[in-house]
Amino acid sequence: MKPLSLTSALTLACLAAGPALAANSVSFVAVTGNDTRNCATPATACRTFQRAHDATSPHGEIIALTPGDFRPLTIAKSISVTGVEGAGVFGGASRLVTVEAGPTDVVHLAGLTLDGGSLSNTAVHMGSARDVTLRQCAIRNFMRWGLSTGAVSQALIEDMSVSVIGSDPGLNLWAPTLVHRVVARAARGSALVAGNTGVTVSESSFADSANGVDAFGPVYMTRSAVTGNSVNGFRGAITSAGDNFIRGNGSGGSGTITTIGAQ
Repeated sequence: MKPLSLTSALTLACLAAGPALAANSVSFVAVTGNDTRNCATPATACRTFQRAHDATSPHGEIIALTPGDFRPLTIAKSISVTGVEGAGVFGGASRLVTVEAGPTDVVHLAGLTLDGGSLSNTAVHMGSARDVTLRQCAIRNFMRWGLSTGAVSQALIEDMSVSVIGSDPGLNLWAPTLVHRVVARAARGSALVAGNTGVTVSESSFADSANGVDAFGPVYMTRSAVTGNSVNGFRGAITSAGDNFIRGNGSGGSGTITTIGAQ
């Protein structure tokens, strides 16, 4: 018998391997799921966010079908992650969600509970992406940061609660960010640190922390409250629409408010 040629051997190997599996446009997770599955339908749901992320094509979506702990997630592409009430990540790593996507990638997180159990450092770290949106998420019980931004082009944080944070800020925002209808409270450091890139705040509250707002760059604020912070209400400079409530804070530090009035 003649030996197989290299071409014939490679052909047989490819045939034996079978066709490559296509990535899902939508992937599902459930507490009854299993990471040996393909995540492509509710009946073949995976158990963890990371397995679903890896099975999903860029610009696709991960949907949590049930409440539960779906374990820490690192995001490396454009993707949406949507939870039901009680779905999220409950400890298990220093960072629960890490966004390390490309410079043109867009990431959306919605309806998630992120609870560090007073053991994890950070709920969400936005390391890199073009645009990151968090909506209707609850962040609580972290040793350091609730949410921090790195080299993202812009971020939107909306309809969220951030509470019981350790030594560092609840919101540590060093990218251009819109904060809308957010309650940040009970941080042992600052409820909000606004970096030098500009943060716009509307209909939000920063309360019951050591410091309410630390402004290292432009902060534009409207219809918001800074109350009950034990050391400082705010430090740095805030540009106000003249409709904010800043009362009942400690007398430490200093800050200035420039009122421009409603436009």
